Amino acid sequence: MFDYLDKLLHIKAEVAEFTQTDSLPLYIRNNYIFNVMKLAGVECLVAKPKENVNFAALRKQQMLLKNETGMECVLCFEKLNQYAKNKMTAEGMPFIIEAKQVYMPFLGIAIGQHDRQLTEIGKISFLTQKLLLTAIYQHWSKVFLFEAAGLLKVSDMSISRSFDELEALGLSLIAREGKGRCFMWNGSKRQLWDLAFSFLCDPVNKTFSLATGIDDKRLILSGISALCHYSMLADNVYQTFAVTKAAAREMQLNKQVCVPTGEVPAMVIQVLHYNIPFDDGKVIDPLTAVLSITQAEKSDPRVEVAIDEILEEYLSD
Repeated sequence: MFDYLDKLLHIKAEVAEFTQTDSLPLYIRNNYIFNVMKLAGVECLVAKPKENVNFAALRKQQMLLKNETGMECVLCFEKLNQYAKNKMTAEGMPFIIEAKQVYMPFLGIAIGQHDRQLTEIGKISFLTQKLLLTAIYQHWSKVFLFEAAGLLKVSDMSISRSFDELEALGLSLIAREGKGRCFMWNGSKRQLWDLAFSFLCDPVNKTFSLATGIDDKRLILSGISALCHYSMLADNVYQTFAVTKAAAREMQLNKQVCVPTGEVPAMVIQVLHYNIPFDDGKVIDPLTAVLSITQAEKSDPRVEVAIDEILEEYLSD
């Protein structure tokens, strides 16, 4: 990597091992390879992750390293997905992709090599989200494309598009065997959740805060009510339910009377983009429940505790 910089920039980089790691948290020390690089008279820390780290964690860890060492921290990768590249560039986070790209704004350096890029995406489709959550629940280790299609009850073509998305994100989840592709994962459920989390979306399409409650067998617990089902959290004075888009149309929810913002509804109905059958079928799955919680709801410490309880239980192997 340093030879690549020499050839690219025509500036000799002075490199030394970074030995002052005792002040760093253990998880940082164990998960990175460190060097100190002096380039154009400026010293910086070069940190190379030993394993895949999601973007949210990279951002926090790079800032921690910068603050702890007092040097600019340049993250180094052998490869990096397009989403992370775009976010790091937008936020001014220095990085090097070996033999492909150098971005060090503190030195005024931004050089890239045109390489083949798959579709640029920041968030995944809801089918791909459903696939990932199903993979977590069922602890997939090796599932071929046609098997995934059968498990999710969709066409091979639909799963093929989801596999394309996962390849585009550079998550190293899709492998090729012969002429076919398969989903492969050797880590824990928690590691897969952490890897995918920054790409997961709010599963709620629309929310109806109804002035009058309705009784329909298609309603299942959702949102805060689902969180309460899976934890010790106490529910609101009203319950929150979920329905599919098709059921919402049949129930003509758009014609129901809703209360103004700030008033207490009789019930809340969320229209979800997908449904993962779970438990007794009377509540949405726990990870989708976590993803359905709004930022305002998360500001309540009790809700955060409930989310931690749920993740601890359902992401354990």
